[in-house]
Amino acid sequence: MEQHIAFLKRHGFVIAGVALPVVVLVAFALARMAARYTVADPLYDVVYSIGGEYSATQSDRVCDLGVGGDGRLRARWSAAEPAQYPEPPRAFRLHASSGAWDELDVPAPEDLAAAGGHVELEVEGLGDVRLDTSVRAPDGWEFDSSYSGGGPFGEIFGGGSGRLRNSIRRNGRSIEVPHPGADPYGYPAVTFLGWAIPAGESR
Repeated sequence: MEQHIAFLKRHGFVIAGVALPVVVLVAFALARMAARYTVADPLYDVVYSIGGEYSATQSDRVCDLGVGGDGRLRARWSAAEPAQYPEPPRAFRLHASSGAWDELDVPAPEDLAAAGGHVELEVEGLGDVRLDTSVRAPDGWEFDSSYSGGGPFGEIFGGGSGRLRNSIRRNGRSIEVPHPGADPYGYPAVTFLGWAIPAGESR
């Protein structure tokens, strides 16, 4: 017993230095596992957009996606002077409870000049909902964009040079927002547009 005590006195600092990070990682993993089973699935789908990639050819028009006061998503087209290279943004609906996603059709005008250089077109595929642009949904889930370090150490201590991750979170549980076709080492430009609230439901 005395030998054990003497060993701990001589090497206690080293042992603590090795054991503490392991204990923290185990506690972190258990907390995430518990959140996965104790936090209810999200009730509302997430609608978001991804900035258009750069095209090899110039375009004389640009497009922005925005939510009107009626909760409808619209593609707002305007003339570009001078011409620009980015393609129109892409829009997606994440079915948060299942993880499945759909790409929404962003309509484009046939003749922008005939419309006076500006036109708004409603994005289809959302006829059963209105968009609530609050960061927090009525069920408590929140949209989050943050840089994440590599692995659990980065998430716990905030170290490392991570990439921008987009997710919805609630009480320790996190669901990553997909970025279809993205470079896994890039920094995706994801814009939160709103929570899909069923038509007729009040917040």
